Amino acid sequence: MKISLNSLAPILAYCASSITMTLVNRYLMQAFKPYLFFMLSIQAGACVLLIHIFKTFKLVSAKAFNLDDAKKWLPVSVLQAVMLYTGAQR
Repeated sequence: MKISLNSLAPILAYCASSITMTLVNRYLMQAFKPYLFFMLSIQAGACVLLIHIFKTFKLVSAKAFNLDDAKKWLPVSVLQAVMLYTGAQR
């Protein structure tokens, strides 16, 4: 498998952002434990807002919202939320 240089930057950016978000979430879960749901809601809302802004200014391309896709991704989202919740329990 050969990875082109055009693909390398997005892959590295995704890895860096994923690691950073994991570390930030860990810190925030410890700092704001009583407000965990509120913190995650703000974070999700900020992501949706940034994607919308970037899409408006054509900085990124994203397909339109599709209910069938949302239904397919719902289990993944629920499992992510459960993972974050159980990870916060100590």
